Amino acid sequence: MNKNLKFYTFILLTLGLFLFNACTDDTEDPVITDPDPVVVDATYTADAAPILNSSCAFTGCHVSGASIGSLANFADAKAFAGFGKLLKVINHEDGVQPMPRNSDKLSDANITSIEKWVADGLLE
Repeated sequence: MNKNLKFYTFILLTLGLFLFNACTDDTEDPVITDPDPVVVDATYTADAAPILNSSCAFTGCHVSGASIGSLANFADAKAFAGFGKLLKVINHEDGVQPMPRNSDKLSDANITSIEKWVADGLLE
């Protein structure tokens, strides 16, 4: 009987070992990737106008009818930006009067927004 007990114990331990190993989680967690981000084109209304209106198109500066050029509406801002001068003046490039005049340079985020609006095709 002692021999049978050893045999059954061996069988039970072996089966237990197989069952224990079968229950381990050998699968890798699935890699979840973000879907492609939605790229939205910058527009005058949503992106450029708030910056231009607060930093450029106010009394004494780039308002409608100003001799120095208006940035107060889409058509005027588009024309000014289309010449390429807008990006030069807000980036304080050599050979142009840095803008806004007598004020700090626009923040990098605001400059990037204006640059994106221009790069995206000066959309309204």
